[in-house]
Amino acid sequence: MEAIQSTKNTSVHSVAHDEDVLREEVSVFFKLWPKLSTWSSTTTLSGTDEKLARFAAEYGHPTVAKFLTDQRFKGKTLKEFLHFASGSPVEVGDDKQTMLEIAVASKFPGVKTWAQSYGTLRPRKDCDVFYRIIGLKVHGSETCIVIFAENVHTKDRVALKLMANEDEWQREKKMRLMDDGQTLDPAHVVDILADFALDDEAMDFCANHEEVNGGSKPVPEELSELKAALSTAIPITSLELESKLKAFDEDKSGTIDHTEFKNGMRGLAPKVTDDQIRELIIAFDQDGVICYQQFAQLFGRYAYPYMIAMPAAAMDLTYELSHSRLAGNDLDAVVDIMRQIGEHAMYMHETLGRIHGDLKPRPQHTSSSDCF
Repeated sequence: MEAIQSTKNTSVHSVAHDEDVLREEVSVFFKLWPKLSTWSSTTTLSGTDEKLARFAAEYGHPTVAKFLTDQRFKGKTLKEFLHFASGSPVEVGDDKQTMLEIAVASKFPGVKTWAQSYGTLRPRKDCDVFYRIIGLKVHGSETCIVIFAENVHTKDRVALKLMANEDEWQREKKMRLMDDGQTLDPAHVVDILADFALDDEAMDFCANHEEVNGGSKPVPEELSELKAALSTAIPITSLELESKLKAFDEDKSGTIDHTEFKNGMRGLAPKVTDDQIRELIIAFDQDGVICYQQFAQLFGRYAYPYMIAMPAAAMDLTYELSHSRLAGNDLDAVVDIMRQIGEHAMYMHETLGRIHGDLKPRPQHTSSSDCF
């Protein structure tokens, strides 16, 4: 009986303790959230301290989002946030810890998810896949861009292939299937983990990313409203827009006159009004002509709207051969590498009737000896 009574007392004490903690947390919330909300770009916060900064990150206050987009603060640290909020340097216990690191450990799932996915590429709003782009692009051309990334949730390293042409995107997926619909052997051919037609938000992310922008340029603030108004009226990519307008450039000067620009725009984007065309001419006029290349970079849609994600290779063959000093030093390793290459080529050529990394169909007249 005494044991039961003791348990009851402990339970009552625990509930009272929980209520005290909750009461204290609510009190802090109602004190600090409104205080942070008084911040604006023209009004700094007085009396900022480390507790305020940690609260802002833990609760995902909108001020943190504004701070993260401020280009003056590169590290996005706790110390920088307090400088941002107060307008002057503030000493903290850990000047290296970032606001996102605090937010990632938040007890609120929504804040935690936001922090984990901040600054990442989400191909579509209707999917829960986020990619954090890593390093520099490893390939770039008019048809595609390849860059390494990390799947935020699984931590798997992947290679993202962003493609300009829908037909080539569909073909690459189709050519990874056998005639019976089975996927190719991943021991020989790199598998496709996911494929997406990027939505507008994802294309905006890519267009503003230094490595995968594909020539896209951020629109100046004075043209942002016009760009927004024309976003659906000009539904083609920047590469397509430049290519089509280029046909009006008879002397290949990189410019077209006002009349040619008007006629070209009416044919390419019928939904664009005459008033909007006049606005564009004023904005892009250069001594009576229009630099259509600059116009395409700013007003065309992102040039690579199709994407496939594949497993990233553990190493680059050229780098490994040169930096690991295999060539001329380890004959057995070089022979093993060449044997593997031969086996992969044979699988694609003889089993699949296809050639090259892009899995192009093999011409019927090509003999097996022509491949090696």
